[in-house]
Amino acid sequence: MERTFTLGNAPKDAKITYEANLSSLAMESSITTDGKWEQTKSEKRQAKGLSGFDVVGKLILNNDKATVWTMMFTAKPLIIDTRNESAKAEEEEIPAGAKLIAKTDCPTCHNAFNQTVGPAYIDIAKRYELTADNVTILTNKIIVGGSGTWGEAAMTPHPDLERKDVTEMVKYILSLDADEEAEGSVGGFKEIPKEKYRKADAAAEKKNILPGTLAKAYVSKKICRFWLM
Repeated sequence: MERTFTLGNAPKDAKITYEANLSSLAMESSITTDGKWEQTKSEKRQAKGLSGFDVVGKLILNNDKATVWTMMFTAKPLIIDTRNESAKAEEEEIPAGAKLIAKTDCPTCHNAFNQTVGPAYIDIAKRYELTADNVTILTNKIIVGGSGTWGEAAMTPHPDLERKDVTEMVKYILSLDADEEAEGSVGGFKEIPKEKYRKADAAAEKKNILPGTLAKAYVSKKICRFWLM
């Protein structure tokens, strides 16, 4: 890689430096410049079957002409993609039953907290204890279908699902014996109790928070308006 720096209107006696933290250099000597490079730290790194150096230093730029700075890097970056690692770790923390539910049409009729077409997961967990008999009963019901237990809506049969997968899903749902667990795992929305509402600061008037974006939130057929800055 090559970079060129050009100074404009700099005093003749000015010393302009560019501090740099370089990673995945092929060698410590992979940096060349017609300016002046002062290295302050170097660390050897190995990853992905390659070896290289991480180097810290500063480039002193030329006052009277452009400064050319070139570097040679390894074939692949010697940096672990922590974003992918974090995403993988988060995915591993999600229970197997929750992953299986996400791949089915269950969310079409069910919600973590609120009854939609069918009962909420948390209500199912409150009605049925996590026992072998209950797991078998609910597994059969999901595969075969049924109606009458939670009102008039019928449970759509799912003969295409593997029995072992449905069993894992049922075990997971019946393990949701606390609202917090259901919220963190399956998702959904929960209303804030009125007694926990926070009153707006009397000094905050509409004219004082403009410009902004007016948004509307619909909760239980009531419209809540708030401003996003």
